[in-house]
Amino acid sequence: SNHAKLSPSSSERWLNCPGSISACDGIADESSVYADEGTFAHSIAEMALRKFAERKGKEPVSAILKRCEGIVSDCKRFTADAVMLGHLDDYVHHCAARIQAGPFWIESKVQAVPGKVYGTADFIAVDVDTLEVIDFKYGAGVPVSPVDNSQAKIYAIGALDKLMQGSPHIYKAIKTVRICIFQPRCASGGGEDEISKEDLLAWHKAVLLPGVKATEEVDGDPLAEPPRCAGEWCRFCPVKGSCYALKDAALTAARGVFADVTEIVVAKKQPDPRDLTPEQVGKALAAVPLVETWVKALHEHAYDLANAGTRIPGHKLIRKVGNRAWTDEKAAEKMLREMLPEGESPHAEPKLLSP
Repeated sequence: SNHAKLSPSSSERWLNCPGSISACDGIADESSVYADEGTFAHSIAEMALRKFAERKGKEPVSAILKRCEGIVSDCKRFTADAVMLGHLDDYVHHCAARIQAGPFWIESKVQAVPGKVYGTADFIAVDVDTLEVIDFKYGAGVPVSPVDNSQAKIYAIGALDKLMQGSPHIYKAIKTVRICIFQPRCASGGGEDEISKEDLLAWHKAVLLPGVKATEEVDGDPLAEPPRCAGEWCRFCPVKGSCYALKDAALTAARGVFADVTEIVVAKKQPDPRDLTPEQVGKALAAVPLVETWVKALHEHAYDLANAGTRIPGHKLIRKVGNRAWTDEKAAEKMLREMLPEGESPHAEPKLLSP
């Protein structure tokens, strides 16, 4: 497989929950439409940056991006339109400026723990005594912060290792690592953070290496199952629907709020939020993400069971009403013009743009 089992992108999960690695073993990674769209956006940005580097900056970034307009993804579901290119603009301009300033790597393979933790960094550059790791996130749903970002730290360690092997004089000159996240479709995501080379290497020794070891064995016993630990990192875990640690954490969190309830009973009337003390409100709010993650996972697991023919008492699978879209808008417009009475438009009434 080309993908590391201990991938940098899921590092927040396996560093906090070492047991998730063995729990997910053998489960195929399911791609989503959002991930596929993100992969396509990355490929357009990479194409533009390679073209800029090849032309040695003689063609402006805006002109190169303009020439990418209209490119269609291999799966034919996505097009590099003006909207996508607009989201890529800042990221490509930022990286292009680094290309002209010093050594750089575009979509470069790096490894932080040989043979175990490796991946592809979007963009890496060196400017005198600063190593910059730039990561592009096309997703709009989950804000990504550069602060204490384990994925970016892993890329930075891999980049330092690459420099130490190939350009030791550059490696020695580096004092600071700047982590830069671009997340144009999420207003609360992205930004920059800095860490000293010394602190990063200390994190590698104190957190990353023990974290990798924890996924493999417990107290030197390779047969013991590594512990599982629930938290916000459960959101994208493939086994969250059947994970005992997440279920227990959700129930414990709920019991912590409803102290008089020894067992969560569906029929029991839960307290009115207005009767809770500020301390209980704080506790309840802290519990919400865990409980929501587990409930969502429970729905997904129940849906999979029902789809496979397992009967779930009191529930049944019903056909979903989807939002339908025309596969060929031009053909649909032609057909509607022929079907509608003379003079009627096949287009909806225009609406005012939102503020």
